[in-house]
Amino acid sequence: MLTELHIRHLAIIEDLVVSFSPGFNVLTGETGAGKTMLVVALDLLRGARADADLVRHGCAEASVIGIFEIAGKQEPLIIRRTVSAEGKSRATLDGEPVPLQTLKELQGSLFDIASQHEQQRLMDTASHCDLLDQWGGLAPLQKNYAESFARWKQALSRLSELEARQQRVEQQQEWIRFQYDELQKADLKEGEEENLQGQRDRARHAAQLHEAVGQAQELLAPAAMAQSRKILEKAAGLDSTLSPLTALIEQAQVHLEEVSRTLADYENRLEEAPADIEAIESRLALIEQLKRKYHATQISELIARQETFAAELDAAGHFEEQSAQIRVEAEAAHSEMRVREKKLTDQRKKSAELLAKKVEKELSDLAMSQTQFFVRSEELPEESWSEKGSCSIEFLIAPNVGEPLKGLVRIASGGELSRLLLALKSALIGKTALAETFIFDEIDTGIGGAVAFAIGRKMAALAQKHQVVCITHLPQVASQASHHLSICKKVEKGRTITCIETLPEARRKEEIARMLGGEEMLKSLR
Repeated sequence: MLTELHIRHLAIIEDLVVSFSPGFNVLTGETGAGKTMLVVALDLLRGARADADLVRHGCAEASVIGIFEIAGKQEPLIIRRTVSAEGKSRATLDGEPVPLQTLKELQGSLFDIASQHEQQRLMDTASHCDLLDQWGGLAPLQKNYAESFARWKQALSRLSELEARQQRVEQQQEWIRFQYDELQKADLKEGEEENLQGQRDRARHAAQLHEAVGQAQELLAPAAMAQSRKILEKAAGLDSTLSPLTALIEQAQVHLEEVSRTLADYENRLEEAPADIEAIESRLALIEQLKRKYHATQISELIARQETFAAELDAAGHFEEQSAQIRVEAEAAHSEMRVREKKLTDQRKKSAELLAKKVEKELSDLAMSQTQFFVRSEELPEESWSEKGSCSIEFLIAPNVGEPLKGLVRIASGGELSRLLLALKSALIGKTALAETFIFDEIDTGIGGAVAFAIGRKMAALAQKHQVVCITHLPQVASQASHHLSICKKVEKGRTITCIETLPEARRKEEIARMLGGEEMLKSLR
């Protein structure tokens, strides 16, 4: 049950605390006083989209706090939602941050809002199937069917993609095979290009390299280094401080001898295996040609392209096997879907008959006793099935005796829609709804007189088991509430603000008189 609503810096609301009671609560007030903002605040608590324009001008953020008493729970449940002037939104549940999805999942068990917007939603036949399933408790069956439907559609999609890919490969297979063979024949190796470039450079400059190596060997003079070491060793016998130098010369001699041997080997290779420059240039030209053709910058990219071609050619040989497997999966999903679809459709037919009778009874209590209500189920061809099911659901109504049943969009007036929505809500409340609080936002627009009294009686009856909060402009409805709240607006310090008060009995009579006849009626009471 909703016990308190705290609203701060939301549009024309500066700072407002609204207390609600069990039973039938009614909120009245002049147009523009801020009644709608109370519903906006409640919408925020159930995870609705937040807009920066909701923040009161000049304020950093707006906040809404809802306090709920939960049966079997000692501490109240507190939901808080804030919206910054930049449009950023935050939500907490009992002080802990939560995602908006949590509020959306939670709100169904806390409160339900019926508004003029929901009346218009009734005109959309897409909502009728959801309402039927909600009333019949068919959500589990619908979910099972939807899962099978999704698997079937996914399998068909995979099969279609595979067949399209197979067609592309078959059309291009000859070209793919040619490219693969071309790269395979090239027999490319990682690092090959750099190695060939080195061989080419050595071959081009063999004479200069041979001369340079020879000169370097002559200048190294390992024999002179050995003689120098012997001389220093004798001198170290006279002065021990020279001993470290002899050790360094010995190390240098070892390195020089290693360099000398390496240079000799290098020189031998230059003489023994002269490179075939033409072959090297031809190979490098082939590599460069392949890189340009396949838009590659390195041999590794050409090797990767070759592997891709190989995979495509390999896959081409397994298309039939893959297609057969997916067809098996699709058939299994299809069979499962058909079984679940039949269960869902059968239950919908049963629920449709019972819902029609229940709604007609509820409409009878709302001064529409002769109204016929019917839930039409139209079978669709399989290619038109959706995750909702195999048939289209539409509510039909005949408000007047002798008139044929027609769709709501073609026949229902505003007042009839108001009563139909209330009848559906009443039916849902009695069947499956779990919410503790039901909020009606001016769904009585377009009606009056005895019909308004009938709507008031229906809400009062609902309030025997649930908390009802009704925003209304009809005195016939307001007069039947057990708790009356009045909303008004006033100007303070040059700013418009909204205020609210719980009316005692005397003030309540004045408010109902105002709703009945304005100032003249009020004067007659004073």
